Amino acid sequence: MKWVWFSVAVIVGMSLSFVVLRGFTGEDNWICQNGSWVRHGKPSAPKPTKLCMGAKLRASSMKLTSSAFTDSQAIPRQYSCLGQGINPPLTITGVPSGVNSLALILYDPDAPGGIFHHWILWNIPAQIQEIPAGITLPAFIEGTNSSGKVGYTPPCPPTGTHRYVFTLYALDTMINLLATTTASGLEQSMKNHIISEATLTGTYHQ
Repeated sequence: MKWVWFSVAVIVGMSLSFVVLRGFTGEDNWICQNGSWVRHGKPSAPKPTKLCMGAKLRASSMKLTSSAFTDSQAIPRQYSCLGQGINPPLTITGVPSGVNSLALILYDPDAPGGIFHHWILWNIPAQIQEIPAGITLPAFIEGTNSSGKVGYTPPCPPTGTHRYVFTLYALDTMINLLATTTASGLEQSMKNHIISEATLTGTYHQ
């Protein structure tokens, strides 16, 4: 009988040790909570740049692509600060039902001073299938990017190769914002309204 209790004590002790160790190692990550990223433990990974919705997205086949470059490949020079400086063409497919508008945020996660937002759009019609290159948009659907300008600021990395992430959001509402709105303002307005999202990443090297 003593051996039985000894075995149980050993198993319980090992289980508790595993839980404690797991709390300090395997469970160290970032958690999306109430619309914000919070630390759980001591994560070694940087804070996620992806918008924290606080809700589960609906499964969708929505895609964002470009005829100018494929995902994770180089963005052509003409869409950079050394070229024409215009936005690349974007194609939207698979928008789910129940979507009232689309929003788009383009950012550089590799900028020296932290995330740099290059383009902020909202109230894009849900039926739209393409955003042409060099498009001129009404002021009420474009926000202020990290350069302090309304509209598209082209890739212009000071050194090295940077990633440029186009993120498309399908929303269940329209958004009433001013052109002075920044990315954080748009993200705040989109909380609890995102049905689905899609990303397209391009790279650029001076």
